[in-house]
Amino acid sequence: MNIKRIIKRIEWIDLLKGSCMLAVILSHTDPPESIRLLYAPFFLSAFFFASGYTFSLKKTFGNFLKAKIEGILVPLVWLSLINGVVGIFKGVPFYVRLLGIVIQRAGGYESLWFLACLFTCEFLFYIIVKFSNNLRTILICSHICGGGAFVYIRLVGVALPWQFELACIALIFVSWGLAFRLNENTFEFIEDNKAILFLVVLYCLLCILFNNDANMHDERFGIEILYIIEAFLGILALVGICRKIKKNKLLSFIGTHSIVYFAFQGQLIKVTKVTLGKVGLSHEVFICFVSAFIATVVLSVVAYVIYKYLPFIVGKETLIETKERLKNIKMIGGRERGKNENLN
Repeated sequence: MNIKRIIKRIEWIDLLKGSCMLAVILSHTDPPESIRLLYAPFFLSAFFFASGYTFSLKKTFGNFLKAKIEGILVPLVWLSLINGVVGIFKGVPFYVRLLGIVIQRAGGYESLWFLACLFTCEFLFYIIVKFSNNLRTILICSHICGGGAFVYIRLVGVALPWQFELACIALIFVSWGLAFRLNENTFEFIEDNKAILFLVVLYCLLCILFNNDANMHDERFGIEILYIIEAFLGILALVGICRKIKKNKLLSFIGTHSIVYFAFQGQLIKVTKVTLGKVGLSHEVFICFVSAFIATVVLSVVAYVIYKYLPFIVGKETLIETKERLKNIKMIGGRERGKNENLN
């Protein structure tokens, strides 16, 4: 199967990831259950959908693995180490973070679980696509893996290294993303206002009526088939909305730099909530949204600094390349100052 590589960034995909990252930030503020239920089925699964949409089958496995190491594992290690240093001041031994990087086992040692899950999922998806002749086979194999993982979690419930069981479930959403991309013209109807409204209303009705308790990280899915249906409707509705919006600088920025937001939002939100409590603010919903807002603003600055001056942390350059680039910038700046002084 010939799956071409996507080179340019896709605006609506960045909007999708940005919207879901805001939901991730909000979820870590411990919002009321009535609010959480409205986004829980899709806000993580949509990231995997986006991964499937942008998935490309490189010519060799070596090229594929190199891209995933640079784009996922390098940020995972660097950002985990930074979190590990911060954790020392909170009484968490640094070796715990190191073990988390290596083991990546839910409920035990894990670090930036989503990146570990994404790496395992894309590795498995590569194998499925590589040995499949058509999209139907890819979808069937992905759903079989996901269904098997649901059964394993329900009957066994022992977390596996590198988020393996969650990665198998994520294959379902990755395959949807690829299917959407290969049949994009078929799904143009979701950009219609009436279609978006219908999907949103149907999705909300299911969430409210059935109150299905789902939390992907905690491996809690309630009624699994209902979770899949809700996730499907939620993703389609969000895709339609994002494709309708087309452009939004803030959401695009958050989506483009989502790794940084994911890595640091937990610690920042905890500090923010404690600070708001000390100044006398006690309203639960108010604290949640204010904490999410403050975290988004602060992390936007952090993301800008990292991507501009320390891109090796997120796998955009090597450490040596970054040092060389900053050295050249410094030299050019010095020459410009010298010219200005001579002119004066």
